[in-house]
Amino acid sequence: MKRYLVITFAAIALPIGGAFSLLWLFNLSSVRNTAYSERYSWVSFAGVNYGLPRAKVIEALGAPLSTTTYSSYPVWALRSEDARNRYGRDNSIPVESAMFSMPRDSKQDFHWVEVSFGPEGTVLDTFNYITD
Repeated sequence: MKRYLVITFAAIALPIGGAFSLLWLFNLSSVRNTAYSERYSWVSFAGVNYGLPRAKVIEALGAPLSTTTYSSYPVWALRSEDARNRYGRDNSIPVESAMFSMPRDSKQDFHWVEVSFGPEGTVLDTFNYITD
C-alpha cells in the first residue's frame, strides 16, 4: 500500500513540477527581455497606489519610457471601485498611460509595467504582468 501511494504521488507531482519549472523559465526570460525606467524596482512599484500624484510616481519609478493619452477612456473599464464611483460609471475621461518598461526584443514577451493617470494627474490604475 505504501509503495502504491509513493508511485501515485510521483505520477502526479512530476508533471506538475515540470509545468511550474517551464512557467518559471518563461517568466525569467521575459524579465530579462525587459528594459526598465531608471529607478524602477519591484518595491518602488508596490508603493504606487490609487490617488498618488504623478510627481510622486515619477520620483519613485523614474521618467516613463513612453506615454500615451486617451482622450475618451470609459470609466467602467477602470479596476478601482473608488475611481469608478468618483467619475461615474457611464462617463468617459481623459487618461494618460505611462510605460515604465519596454521590450528589448519586440518579438519576444516582456514584463509590462504601466501606470494610468486621470484628469487630476493622480494614479487611476496600475498594470504589472508578463505579456503573452
